[in-house]
Amino acid sequence: MATIRKIKNSKKGAYQIIVSNGYDSNNKQIRVTTTFTPDTTKSQRQQEKQVQEFAIDFERQVKTGKVYSGDKISFSDFTKEWEEKEAKQNLEETTLYSYKGHLKNVILPAIGKYKISKITPVILEQFYRSLTKDNARKDGKGSYKIASIKKFHKIISGIMRTAVRWNVIQENPCDKAELPKNKSESYNVKHFTVEQAKIFLENMDKPYSVSFVGHNITMPNGKIIELDTYAKERKLPIQFKIFYRLALLCGLRKGELIALTWKDIDFENCSLSITKSVGHVQGGQIVKSTKTINSNRIVHIPLTEIELLNKWKIEQKNLMLTVGSKWQGYRGKDFDQNSVFIQTNINYGKTMNLSTPYRKFTDLIKYYNQTVEQEEDKLPLIPLHGLRHTCATLHIAMGTDIKTVQSILAHANIQTTLNIYAHPLEEKKRKATNDLQMLLNKKA
Repeated sequence: MATIRKIKNSKKGAYQIIVSNGYDSNNKQIRVTTTFTPDTTKSQRQQEKQVQEFAIDFERQVKTGKVYSGDKISFSDFTKEWEEKEAKQNLEETTLYSYKGHLKNVILPAIGKYKISKITPVILEQFYRSLTKDNARKDGKGSYKIASIKKFHKIISGIMRTAVRWNVIQENPCDKAELPKNKSESYNVKHFTVEQAKIFLENMDKPYSVSFVGHNITMPNGKIIELDTYAKERKLPIQFKIFYRLALLCGLRKGELIALTWKDIDFENCSLSITKSVGHVQGGQIVKSTKTINSNRIVHIPLTEIELLNKWKIEQKNLMLTVGSKWQGYRGKDFDQNSVFIQTNINYGKTMNLSTPYRKFTDLIKYYNQTVEQEEDKLPLIPLHGLRHTCATLHIAMGTDIKTVQSILAHANIQTTLNIYAHPLEEKKRKATNDLQMLLNKKA
């Protein structure tokens, strides 16, 4: 039978509920406690009935294993319960996949061993500070950025909120834990300049040379042939040209681009419809909803891009006919359900892998840089997401208002746009101030 005690000096009239749940390995009685506050607008008799009903239900949950003792279950073990009973039902598959990776690689090795009720704000703050040290990352890339630490904090806090709701702990330690101060770090926005963007776009139309190291091959008859080092001239396939141009000109995300099907392209009105995205999950990738509800949008694209898309659609249909039974996409009247960006090797017609565009992107930059003598004239090896950043920073440089930039990037909150592009916005303001000074000092 649960023990019910009214908490002295409780302004809200709260009660403590205690349930005995067997004995531990030291023959010490295990007690699971929680608190309950009845509706004070009800009569005293009704409040007492609420407390009794809550106590009976709480005891049933404890006895059936649906409530855990925060003193007995480790944070690591609780995350397993959280994943099965909470996360799988309420998080997107791609989000859960990302969370599990952060838990496994960063969070659990540091705090997983603690009993969940023993994790205090001090322990969390020590953990967060440790992530700012130069040797914090196992991949050798130095410390974690404040943005990453905030993400880890969000994951831990979400798990702790569930623990509070399940009466495992009484309060969420994350609410009182302070994150490291963001002294000088800002969003690391890597992008092309106007000149670099022009070079990149022009370079996509030029053939490039790929070198192959000499090697031996064995023929079917067993004869070994020695091949010298040789080079082959290649040209960027049209679908990659379209991919990079849309990322740069329209600020589209990689997952949004890969999720596009021909049904999403409005050739008549020069626009495309963003309604979904592709993301990583355990064992592969899936098509999911867009990042936020604001991400669902109609994107207007230049006529030049429509012409390229039309050309690629014809080529894709010809590829389907050429490979015959090896085509793994849609045919006939259902052809428009095919992905715009596809695999063109063994899995002809299947949606392109998420990792493919970046590999081609870096290769293209590296091949170009091999043709340039002066280091300052080479293209920087920016991340693929840098094309989206390039779109935004160039718009800001052109004078596009920040609200329009927010709309182009489909940020749910304009503050996100302001935070990420604080530096180019400051440069824009500095230029505006200098221009005004020159105007006012200009002699008639």
